Amino acid sequence: MNGALAWYRQPLLHFTLVGALAWGILTARAPESEPTDQIEVTDALIQDLRNTAIAQRDREPTPQELAEAVQEWIDTEMLVREAESQGLDVNDSVVRAHLARKMLFVLQAAEVAGDPTDEELRRLYDETRDRWRLDEVLTVRQAFVPAGADALAEATRILELARTGADGPAVSEAGAPAAEGPVLRGRSAERLARLWGQSAVDELQRLPVGEWTMFESDRGWHVVRVEEREGGLELTFEQARDRVRVLWQTTREQQAAAAELEQLRARWPVVGWPR
Repeated sequence: MNGALAWYRQPLLHFTLVGALAWGILTARAPESEPTDQIEVTDALIQDLRNTAIAQRDREPTPQELAEAVQEWIDTEMLVREAESQGLDVNDSVVRAHLARKMLFVLQAAEVAGDPTDEELRRLYDETRDRWRLDEVLTVRQAFVPAGADALAEATRILELARTGADGPAVSEAGAPAAEGPVLRGRSAERLARLWGQSAVDELQRLPVGEWTMFESDRGWHVVRVEEREGGLELTFEQARDRVRVLWQTTREQQAAAAELEQLRARWPVVGWPR
């Protein structure tokens, strides 16, 4: 029995058998005959490759660079055709997703005829007013007191110092160094909330400019004042006109793509769904 199974424990034989099996699979998937289609390099293709090289390098490609680009295209075309001939593109989720994205891009890139009228732009502006409201941003100065047994007492002492008229830098220096620094410029409520928590931001938004307060975060205590408020305003139609026009163009392209997609759905009936 052991002699009969001795071959089973030979690594070299294992390698040979696996190699033969792999070769058999590839041979079974290979086309029955050599491909007869030629790979044609046209003048138009060469010009496209030249234009692409100019766009990438901002100059005319050298003859060698152009020849390398042509050869790269030939190799890519050869590999794609060989992969297709062996069915490697069939039921491949990555290939399918890429083709779907590319087709959707083609649909969305369809040219939208005509220019919008002022009436159309104003109507779109009114329908999307929230887009033209600038978010409020704050510039905040702080003195930081790390969490600890005496942190509350120390923060209270620094707050009293600030309220007695000490200048901003002196108040910041009375605390400990903070990772975000003593002055946070142009910070949105969202960014400040990620840093200090939403309740702290709510208090800051109610706080008059120049007035000191203090609050606790998960890192310790912060003695702060709002030094400047910006934004919180709404752009007028004239101020937002160019942006509204871009939104109009994008919206029309999306609508055209959606219409094209509906036509495609009519061409490709689905069996087995919905259930």
